[in-house]
Amino acid sequence: MNIRKASAKGASKDAGTAKPFDASAMFKLSYGLYVLTAKQGNKDNGCIINAAAQITVSPLKMSIVVNKSNLTHDMILKTGEFALSVLTESVPFSVIEQFGFQSGKDFDKFAECPYSERTVSGIRYLPGYANCVMSAKVTQFNDFSTHTLFIADVTQIFTLSDEPSATYQFYFDHIRTRGV
Repeated sequence: MNIRKASAKGASKDAGTAKPFDASAMFKLSYGLYVLTAKQGNKDNGCIINAAAQITVSPLKMSIVVNKSNLTHDMILKTGEFALSVLTESVPFSVIEQFGFQSGKDFDKFAECPYSERTVSGIRYLPGYANCVMSAKVTQFNDFSTHTLFIADVTQIFTLSDEPSATYQFYFDHIRTRGV
């Protein structure tokens, strides 16, 4: 690997000065807001995640990061498949509550859901508040203590609307305040 050292010319005077460690700076990264769904046997479940990304174009691969305490995590680990609904800015706070503030271990998150649409792999998704849906098959995963990083091949992808995607920051600034 050929890495060139940057010239000192033009460097700021405080270069190399220790700055306080500020983990809250991670919130400056752009995150989306998604409903991640899975199906195991007759059980449908979903949770809210904020970490999903495209990895490659050809073949189309993506990654998601899921908290291990979520039932959806365990279902994906066992079945190797998931669907991802990209939430829009008009998503009501009630959807976030339904899929993010209660456990699928104790509550049927789809019991009163007005949508019954499924991907070609049979996994439910939320068409009413999503601008696109992706279905994927896991090819590998990495354990990171509290979370698992899943790498997957996209097996189906389609657009539902042109409405802007909700970001995590938009959620904090606008959606969360709708529910308060």
